[in-house]
Amino acid sequence: MECPACGYSTGEDASFCPRCGASLEKERGGEALPAGPANPPSPPVSPGSSSYSPSYHPAAQPPWQAPAPGSLPYPYSVPRTDGMCVAALILGLVSLVLVWVPILAWILGLLGIVFGALGMNAVRSNPQLKTGFGMGLAGLIMGGLGLLGGVVIFIVAVSLLP
Repeated sequence: MECPACGYSTGEDASFCPRCGASLEKERGGEALPAGPANPPSPPVSPGSSSYSPSYHPAAQPPWQAPAPGSLPYPYSVPRTDGMCVAALILGLVSLVLVWVPILAWILGLLGIVFGALGMNAVRSNPQLKTGFGMGLAGLIMGGLGLLGGVVIFIVAVSLLP
């Protein structure tokens, strides 16, 4: 028996067309039944047949569905902030705050410059795994300002001594 809606050849005992879901009762002389589901599944096809499509598999996830929320592709790593950049930012900021203590400002400013340069180099060499270039740059600049400010304060303090 052929479906009147799509022409698909069905078995003699079928009530609905497996392809389009149209009622086949009218063909047999009975009263028409409502159509089946709006989007019936495609008939399964064996992998050895010529009409096999690798995209159709009953257990496969349909392509129009989005992946699960929060899922990431397998070979993916989240970039981490480089610790040297964070240390440079903290040391540079503390050297600016303690600019009034010249020797401490020199040490902290110098460490901020060194850690900032090393951290920026590490981020620049591997940007897929490390972030924090801006923090390293800010730590380097603040460390330099703290070092320079400590030197200026020291020179002014020594020149004011009797």
